[in-house]
Amino acid sequence: MSAQAMELQLIDICDEHGEVLQPALLVQAEAVHRQLRTRIPQDYVPKLKRVFHAGARMTVALKDGKLVALAVWRHFEDTHDGFKFYVDDLVTDEAHRGQGIGSALIALLCDKAKAGGAAHLVLDVGVQRHETQRFCFRERFSIISHSFKKPLS
Repeated sequence: MSAQAMELQLIDICDEHGEVLQPALLVQAEAVHRQLRTRIPQDYVPKLKRVFHAGARMTVALKDGKLVALAVWRHFEDTHDGFKFYVDDLVTDEAHRGQGIGSALIALLCDKAKAGGAAHLVLDVGVQRHETQRFCFRERFSIISHSFKKPLS
């Protein structure tokens, strides 16, 4: 069944300033979010509020009233791309994958990116996340760089 055929709602839970407008949905998002980010601190809501105040936003997907997916994203200007739309996190609940929900979120995020003047939507995928990589290729993403991380401790 496609995302269009099911009862799917895509809801921004923050306003343009990072204030949480949907606190109950933020609480519900934690279980799905932890499927991707297992190391998020136990103080999930305060942590996410700090992330939102630093420029991130969250959009959630509800299927038949149940939170089944989310995206954490940012829109900003940098020296390379100009206006950039970056997706920090994109995750669909394991029980709801393969139903077009991730594609529906990507389509909405692409619209937001275009409306904000971005030429691209960018996200990073862990090298071990093979299913997610296949999803990205299906969604017509391309690999443009390697991301490196250096521990500071």
